[in-house]
Amino acid sequence: MSDCLFCKIVNREIPGSIVYEDDHVLAFNDINPQAPTHVLVIPRKHISTLDDLDEGEAQIVGMTMVRASQIARTLQLNSEGYRLVVNHGEAAGQTVFHIHFHLLGGRNLPGSHRNRLRCRSRAGSRTTCRTCGRSRRRRALPRRISC
Repeated sequence: MSDCLFCKIVNREIPGSIVYEDDHVLAFNDINPQAPTHVLVIPRKHISTLDDLDEGEAQIVGMTMVRASQIARTLQLNSEGYRLVVNHGEAAGQTVFHIHFHLLGGRNLPGSHRNRLRCRSRAGSRTTCRTCGRSRRRRALPRRISC
């Protein structure tokens, strides 16, 4: 697609900080990182959204995910954990309409298990979320607080 930003990076029409490439997949650093490590992993073939996928492209998307996990290991994100995200549509935050995966890591990410307080004591009746500071009534069985 001629006006697709990611296709222009694939075709080297505009520069990108490339982390990995092969015949089917390209990965590059996000220009607006949301974590210390924020890599975009894309198939070279232009597929606008998840709705545009067909069974013939399942192997391409599957290979893109496999490459994302390999990149995470190369960047040593797998020891502490990482997040692999795909946004679908404008309401979900998709701004470039070429399927891509966000590989995020390098710190505890919002909403992760480590950012939630797990109540273990019986004293008191309220507990507070470490991420957002909201206070909630403690339940009979200890449960995580979600933001």
